[in-house]
Amino acid sequence: MGVSCRSLQCCCRCSDRLNSPGLGQTPELAMLRILARGTASNTTQMAETIVQQLVPTSEAGSASRKRFGQKEQLTRADSASRRRNTPIVSIGIHGTFTYFSPGPLTPPHSFYQFLRRDIAGDLFNNSDEYFRWGSRYTLSSQLEGAQRLSDWANTYGGSGTLNVVFAHSHGGNVALTAAAEGLRISRLILLSTPANQRSTEEWNTIRGNVGRIASYRTHLDRVILVDQLASRWSWQRANRAVSDGLNFPPESGVFQPLPIGWLKHSNWLREDVWRHRGIDAAVRAEILHP
Repeated sequence: MGVSCRSLQCCCRCSDRLNSPGLGQTPELAMLRILARGTASNTTQMAETIVQQLVPTSEAGSASRKRFGQKEQLTRADSASRRRNTPIVSIGIHGTFTYFSPGPLTPPHSFYQFLRRDIAGDLFNNSDEYFRWGSRYTLSSQLEGAQRLSDWANTYGGSGTLNVVFAHSHGGNVALTAAAEGLRISRLILLSTPANQRSTEEWNTIRGNVGRIASYRTHLDRVILVDQLASRWSWQRANRAVSDGLNFPPESGVFQPLPIGWLKHSNWLREDVWRHRGIDAAVRAEILHP
């Protein structure tokens, strides 16, 4: 079948438009130019329709890619901006074996609300998104918890920094390990936390990332003493942090006031004990300490 001069003129018009310098050189346009050269129509309207359908699609695709790149850059910038603009928060960290049961250092509990009301008004108070770690009695669980804490702080803390952290038992070691890995904490309040062995270099890093650390416990805390014994059993050592027991070493820089009470491990999670023993005033002074 022959092609009229009018049709050839339309094809040339298609090719001329597709060869316009403003359209650039992309694989899609190269294909469209080949298609235009092989497209013949007996009417100018048909040829123009083909070009109108093809060219805007390619232009839109190119513009879409540009917009996507810009959007991706804006998304990263917005995310960083949100972290910078998020207020620094305080949190509580539960101890071992308490992942599934809301404990005193989680938002639903009355003790947590006491801390938020009387000690740290910026205590994180979302019952669905508060920090939790695996809470198994293993070193690997503590290490995993430290990474999870850093991730949580990057999401909910201002610039990945936490204000006051109240940590019970091995929850305190989760916080200390996170600080050793770079998490910044303004004040760390340890409540009956076993003193895991750490190198001097690790303590130096922790001191550089935590403004002040205070450790509160009872005399001869029976759970800490049992933990110290368990950490030294040969068959337990593979996945246990070695504990120095009750006292943190001098190089830790941990403030350790005189113990209050005897033997009990969870006395520090009761509002009446805090008020009766004056712990609330002592902790407030720690938070305000320069």
